[in-house]
Amino acid sequence: MDSAEIHQIVILGSGNVATRLSIALQLAGLEIMQIFGRNVRDAKILAERLGVKHTDDLKAVIPSADLYLLCLSDDALTDVIGSFPFKNKLLVHTSGTISMDVFQNIQNNYGIFYPLQTLSKNKEIKFEGIPICIEANSKTNEAKLVRLAEKISNNIHLINSDQRKILHVAAVFASNFTNYFYSVSKEILESNQLSFDLLKPLIIETVEKALSQNPDETQTGPARRGDKKIISAHLEYLNSQSEFKEMYELISKHITHKYSKQ
Repeated sequence: MDSAEIHQIVILGSGNVATRLSIALQLAGLEIMQIFGRNVRDAKILAERLGVKHTDDLKAVIPSADLYLLCLSDDALTDVIGSFPFKNKLLVHTSGTISMDVFQNIQNNYGIFYPLQTLSKNKEIKFEGIPICIEANSKTNEAKLVRLAEKISNNIHLINSDQRKILHVAAVFASNFTNYFYSVSKEILESNQLSFDLLKPLIIETVEKALSQNPDETQTGPARRGDKKIISAHLEYLNSQSEFKEMYELISKHITHKYSKQ
């Protein structure tokens, strides 16, 4: 077996990222040896889904894997890294925000394997086009992670911790905040016996335009036009929903300010 290649993997975590990554890697022919998870129920469910063993004890983690992939919350990472029993093994995390420095003076071989995508346990996703952001403490480990990433994606990037943090900030605006606004729209509609389905063609067209053109140039709406009359009417409607009114007013202010300079 080629020692320069990753063949056997232990997944540490049992949430969204752990689930989708472990399934993708197994389908690509990698051996998932074990699932470690502090949440015994979730670890058991994922392990059974993959047909592998599971544990909630770091001391019981299999010592012979080529890679230990940390798919954990940012809060849990530091504790697990500090307690990880195999100092010479390749230990890699999947966080968009935590610097690679978290491994320094603790682990000898380490890196980052960050899939830039929103992942959910129960929604299948194809990894082929997902950006995989790689960073490692040596060229050897970097090459191993790149070759691993190439087994599931054709979109590989070498990105350092500072760049990854910036990328994650941008991703929060592009995905997390956008989805929250979908949720707000849904609540407003359903509280008035209207279906969220009415907005779906608009959402699709907005996203398609943003992807095919410059989003600076595709902005529309009353704030873009500086239409104070419509904005005031919308704010009046939102008087009974102060948190939504506050968001509407703030975002409208920023959009108006941006395009008033053009």
